[in-house]
Amino acid sequence: MLQDLSTAVVIPLYKIIPSKDELLSLKQCIYVLNNYKIIFVVPFNFNVDHYLMPSNYEIKQFSNHFFQSITGYNAFLKSYVFYFTFKDYKHILIYQLDAYVFKDDLSYWINKDYDYIGAPWFDKFTLSTSENKIIGVGNGGFSLRNVDKSINIIKRIYYLRILNKFIFNNKLAKYICAKPRNLILRYVKFIFSIGDNPVHLQSLLINTYANEDGFWSIWVSSTFWDYSVAPLNDAIDFSFEVNPSLLYSMNDYKLPFGCHAWRKYEFDIFWKKYIYTKQ
Repeated sequence: MLQDLSTAVVIPLYKIIPSKDELLSLKQCIYVLNNYKIIFVVPFNFNVDHYLMPSNYEIKQFSNHFFQSITGYNAFLKSYVFYFTFKDYKHILIYQLDAYVFKDDLSYWINKDYDYIGAPWFDKFTLSTSENKIIGVGNGGFSLRNVDKSINIIKRIYYLRILNKFIFNNKLAKYICAKPRNLILRYVKFIFSIGDNPVHLQSLLINTYANEDGFWSIWVSSTFWDYSVAPLNDAIDFSFEVNPSLLYSMNDYKLPFGCHAWRKYEFDIFWKKYIYTKQ
């Protein structure tokens, strides 16, 4: 019987036949997170016969174009339709099948009540080494998200784009002198909970091509003061991605709740002793 009905584990599937690593990842997820509803998001008419299916699963089907490219997937996880699908849940854990969960600490992280949490990012991102500095938090492959806040933010951005297009970015703007225009901008910032230094606001208004995890953890968090991303120390305890051995030492030599891209980063020198595969 499920013990937590407010949280779902969301697993995107797009490959007809999964790899051994992906099946291992899925098996571990089912074993560790069996107290939560597991929901597979798939393209229309997707065949799941080659995947393990837990007893507490659901399948949600979406337009195929969301699964045909990285661009489509990024658009998917920034879309209203995605988060509205999970409106009955307070939180969702995104669990891509290159992730791995070590222990059921999910309730602990839910109670932290962050709007978004994922593994730390290093300068140069996937090309970084242990010499690169940590520049933020937010890898999306294994990430916990507040559903209501995500829906709310998407709505705000939608209305801000309308305001930008029809009030501040057309001929009408020429007839609004500086002082009234500044007052309008201040009112808009107050109504939409925009911070005093929204360095990525313009990106949100005109750019729709950002990676979805950067969109949420960098653009959104730097624009809206009421959107909370976990601080670095918690992010390290939540998940590792790039430079896992370094993060392990920074985490007092403890494994995190989970990790992402374990086969890609330091598998032989770090992850192999914690994740056992049959290759």
